[in-house]
Amino acid sequence: NFTENRYALLITDYGGALVPTPRSLPSSNTFATTTIVTISDDLSALTETFFSAKGEYKQMIDDVLKEKRDDQKKFIVGYFGFKQPDDFSLSREVSPVGSSAKLKMSVAKLPEFSAGNKLFIGSRLYKIWPRALPKSDNRKLDFYFPNPFEKNDTTIYKLSASMKPDVLPTEKELKCGYASYRSKYWYNEKEKLIYSVSKLILKQYKIPASDYAGVKTFFDNVMQDDSQKIVVRKTEATTTEKKAF
Repeated sequence: NFTENRYALLITDYGGALVPTPRSLPSSNTFATTTIVTISDDLSALTETFFSAKGEYKQMIDDVLKEKRDDQKKFIVGYFGFKQPDDFSLSREVSPVGSSAKLKMSVAKLPEFSAGNKLFIGSRLYKIWPRALPKSDNRKLDFYFPNPFEKNDTTIYKLSASMKPDVLPTEKELKCGYASYRSKYWYNEKEKLIYSVSKLILKQYKIPASDYAGVKTFFDNVMQDDSQKIVVRKTEATTTEKKAF
């Protein structure tokens, strides 16, 4: 990616010529996650995440799979933004295209916090954009992302029999000249499943200094949306029964 979308100087028999190197598109670098979270009455959870990656993200997945277990855990928490697992396994999955992997985790306590019988759960386990961009004040130089990309996340929460959704995050749609983002949430009452779906696209990796402030604001808003919580209510009868026994 450090040689894409730049100019190379060719020396020919007729003198020098500037020739552009190929430019990758968002569809060239894709990263998709699908996570199923099964929540127990004691608020612990078992999770299963499927990763699918192409382009620059394919190399990332291949590298993580080769790392030692402790380094894998640091990457899962530090880069992907997952909760600290009590136990986990990361393995390669067979895929005809790109690179695929499966992550299984056990988490002792899934909710971020609780208030009475209300449980506050992260809108998704994978942080689709986890880090703030540098400050935009008086920026003179262009900003470079590693590459254009397309990221997709689907998180499915399986509620226990004693749980019901109380408040779901509001849907969000964000756009700027260089990127777009959309999130959506809904509940399937028959299956007792909460769905959280998000998509983030960066169209090009080079951001002119004059446009950087708007791009930073866009990604700050993506992070803000990612911090929304799903509120789940635990039924009073089950709570009392659990205390009694």
